[in-house]
Amino acid sequence: MDEAFIYAGSSTRGYVALHAANGTEAWLLSEPSGTYGKAAYDPVNETLYVPIRSKGIYAVEALTGAVAWIASEALTDSAYKVEPKLSHAGDIVVVQLNSRIAALRTSDGSELWSINGAATADSMGSPFAFRAGDEVIYISYDGGLTAYNITKTESIWEFTSSDSSSADEMNSPLLTPIGNYIFIASSSRYVYCVKADDGVELWKYRFGDAVGAPLLLSQDGTVLFVVSGSSFFALSTSLSSFFWKYALEDDIHNAVAVCPGAGTTYVASIDGIVTAIDDGTGELISDYIFEDGSASQIRGLAVNADCTRVFVPYDQALHMLSANLTYLGKTDDVPDGVGEGGPVVSPDGNLIFLGFPTLDDSLYAYDTDTLGEAWAAAVGPINRRPAVSPNGSVVVVTTTEGDIVALNVADGQVMWNISYPDAYAGNTVAAFSADSEYVYCGAQPGLYKVDASRGRVIWNDTSALVHEVISLSPDEDALFVVNSQGDITKVRATDGVQEWTERNLYCRGGVAVDPTGEMLFCGSYSGDSLGTVWSLLTKNASVIWSYETTDLIDMAPVMGTDAVYVGGLDNSLYKFPLHGPGPVLPSFTVTVSNNVDDVEVCGMPTRADGDVAVVSYDFQIWDADVGAWLWLERNVFPSAADSGVPGDPTNTIDLSTTAPTCWPVSKDTELLRVGTTQTLRVLAVTENGASPPSDVSISASICDTPSTVTDLIASATEDGSVSLSWTPIQDDGVMNAGSTDPAFANFFYDIEHLPSGALSWLSTDTYSGSRSLATATITSLERGDRAAFRVRVRNACDLRSPLSNVTREVSVIGVPNPLDPPTVQRNHDQGEHLVSWVIDEAADEATDIRVDMLRLAHNGDEIVIETHLANASTQSYVNVTTVRGVDFYFRVAVSNVNFWSEASDLSAASRLNCPAGSRPATADADGFDGCLVCPAGTMSTASGGACEDCEVGRYSTGGAANCTACAPGFSASGTGNLACTPCQPCGVGERMISTCNATTDTACEACEPGRFRNESGLFETCTACPNDSYSSGSGALSCLPCQPCNVGQKAVAQSCTSTSDTACVDCEPGRYRDTTGIFTECLACSEGSLAPDFGLVSC
Repeated sequence: MDEAFIYAGSSTRGYVALHAANGTEAWLLSEPSGTYGKAAYDPVNETLYVPIRSKGIYAVEALTGAVAWIASEALTDSAYKVEPKLSHAGDIVVVQLNSRIAALRTSDGSELWSINGAATADSMGSPFAFRAGDEVIYISYDGGLTAYNITKTESIWEFTSSDSSSADEMNSPLLTPIGNYIFIASSSRYVYCVKADDGVELWKYRFGDAVGAPLLLSQDGTVLFVVSGSSFFALSTSLSSFFWKYALEDDIHNAVAVCPGAGTTYVASIDGIVTAIDDGTGELISDYIFEDGSASQIRGLAVNADCTRVFVPYDQALHMLSANLTYLGKTDDVPDGVGEGGPVVSPDGNLIFLGFPTLDDSLYAYDTDTLGEAWAAAVGPINRRPAVSPNGSVVVVTTTEGDIVALNVADGQVMWNISYPDAYAGNTVAAFSADSEYVYCGAQPGLYKVDASRGRVIWNDTSALVHEVISLSPDEDALFVVNSQGDITKVRATDGVQEWTERNLYCRGGVAVDPTGEMLFCGSYSGDSLGTVWSLLTKNASVIWSYETTDLIDMAPVMGTDAVYVGGLDNSLYKFPLHGPGPVLPSFTVTVSNNVDDVEVCGMPTRADGDVAVVSYDFQIWDADVGAWLWLERNVFPSAADSGVPGDPTNTIDLSTTAPTCWPVSKDTELLRVGTTQTLRVLAVTENGASPPSDVSISASICDTPSTVTDLIASATEDGSVSLSWTPIQDDGVMNAGSTDPAFANFFYDIEHLPSGALSWLSTDTYSGSRSLATATITSLERGDRAAFRVRVRNACDLRSPLSNVTREVSVIGVPNPLDPPTVQRNHDQGEHLVSWVIDEAADEATDIRVDMLRLAHNGDEIVIETHLANASTQSYVNVTTVRGVDFYFRVAVSNVNFWSEASDLSAASRLNCPAGSRPATADADGFDGCLVCPAGTMSTASGGACEDCEVGRYSTGGAANCTACAPGFSASGTGNLACTPCQPCGVGERMISTCNATTDTACEACEPGRFRNESGLFETCTACPNDSYSSGSGALSCLPCQPCNVGQKAVAQSCTSTSDTACVDCEPGRYRDTTGIFTECLACSEGSLAPDFGLVSC
């Protein structure tokens, strides 16, 4: 539902639903005089099933308060107080209908089945519990618990305890997550653990007060939480049993000795009976009964180093027995006393020390072979067993007066003495360090660390209360002390700092620490004459296991190599395994694998010694920082074979017939640090208790899932392989531990390929490398294959990353081999080169051909002019059109789908002829030339040779294949004529002597003297000068008139001709000329006149 409600019943108002947010009323169900019991709520169908006194069972819609149906029954005062229970499937609700228990269908309230009987009324929860699958229902009632098969409505089993009566009220049954155990509390202060399959009691625990609240279970089912009186308890769900128990005739008081090598444990009861017990089976080997000391008690015994002698202080004497308890003798000079202070054997086994709190208050040393007295030292009233240094040089005793006295073992001389201020009489104790350098002395109050050789105090804690035996951890980092109230305190050995105190166990006699230093053991008692053996973690005092006895425990446990021995005042000696009393696991070999959420340990046995089925495993982890085994995860169930979900309650794996492969340990803990290799061990949880820890140490490398590579690209390589590249992983799943720990340095890159057209991915290769690996080369595919690729990364724990992106498809083909130079043919007419080639098999699936056309520069550089592409499968040549008159070279390259080959060598030079009317040009500085048009006045033939000058009588205007003959009236007299010139007319003053033709122009000459030509033209003759005119030279344009003679002159006869001008001479004397003109004669002077001189103008 979207909104939260609170539901409550009131005898005055009715059954009400309140808004959880503000407490306002949502709806009210009111039945006259109704009293409402505890309802069952169905969250799926949002329905409440409410028992109402005198009315019946109401199915009420939780949102509206509408009544869906009523199972009418006049419920009695006890019946309506029984809380209904909904099945897992939600289809059945089980209710109490007065004298019978009924299963009602939730759909309509109709009755499915009923059985006679009454469940526990007014309990702290529903007295009904469904097992997964809803086939079995467990019903608690006054005095017991019954399992019913609801399909057959018949009882499967019934549990009643001898500790409870029919009047005892059994509280709500509680099932473990997988439904293998049921826990139930009774009003007689007991909590029981019962097997769900057959109702067999596995264990019980009795509290000092009644259980006052419903039982609660941890999520993993390993811890049961119980409220008793004013205390809150956490119990291990696998509370322990023991290896064996041996019952004696009377109480045991610190009289236990263990001989692991001999396989024998010796125990004495205070009534004078010494017993030898087979340490493996707990059975009697032999015993010895002291007949003459009925008033005395045995309060200790000891064995020598090789377990061949047993020493017993009894009836004012120290007695010696053989290993099989044959009597060997006794001391004759022991003073009267009961031997509270011993016996203790020296480390070398030569002496035995015994002190008495009465008479002469002395410590005695006896020879262990003869029981002769070696020495005696008066030290005061001894109240505890002596402590002998491991090196056998010092023996320390404590007195009821609060003194700690150190004696030399060799002669009994006092080395030093410390007196406790305000020490409570009778409670001083001491213990040595393993190297004999220090002795720890305790009293109530006061705890001291003392230099054993000189008695110098290293540190002291006057607030500490020490009443019982002091125990040191094997590494001597800590010591454990017990006060008179039974509180245990862990004290740091280096400086005396108290690390923790456990005040709720009421331990007596002291504690014992196991050889690993991880666990300590103590025996406790309670006011109702019950005792409990406790196993605690030394790190934090948390309970590992416990065992309840029927009487008080009043002695310190005795530690063996693989077990702990506890004597109770119930006249019994118990031998417990150190880590739990279940059967031992056989040897096994495991494999460890990492999953995303857990570490799976595979191969562990499913049955322990004695063919006892393993129910689950408890895992411990070695913590090097604290130097101890810590609990990692408890009640680990096998990986589910049906649902695949570890620990799924719906799984039903029969461990008696099925051997699960793997057991998953959740990574959801700070103890499993990513990027580390952890050491684990296991304890098997069986029906007979938890096993000791396995001898097998399990090495587990802890990893998370690495991230995937990104930007994966596939490309073919020139050598015919495939190159993959990617962006390296960002998260390696090991916190970069590979940089310092080689175990995490390697990563594996699993490469898969999908062949073209296929549906299934195939494994290609696996590459090993660091987290920064970013490339791989694939060489395993065949040439010509085509595929896409993807990559997945595995780290050192074999955890796989998600898949990378998928690449494009790539063909596995390298660079083709180069081709031979092409063949080039010229088509001068079309102006094309036909370039052809040959492809052989070595060309590697050719797809295209590239034809390069090149020129060579002056310096020899190859200059690509243009490129042509051709389809290799359909073409074997190309036609290339080029300019003419240029040397071109050709080369070819072949390609496949990936690469081009190297280019071939160059072909021979190929040149197309220049067209008629042009010529090849000489190369310029850039290496380019071509055909140049022949200039005017020249010509070239069709072969494109050199340009030649036009011959005489012909001309060209440029780009001519042939020169043109001059037209009539035109001529070209020289070569290289740009044009024919028109025939020239003779000029003025000239006459034509020959006519014009194509090769020769008109020939003219100057008019001869006496002739003239005053216009140009093709005239063969010149005009003769008219009379009285002349032309004296050649080429006259006109004739000049003859010049008249001046006055006083006369013309010479015949002097004015066509070729000469008039010649004048002076008139001779006697003559004159007074006018100008051409007169050949002068006038004669008239008579009477005189012309005496030449050239006279008058007479």
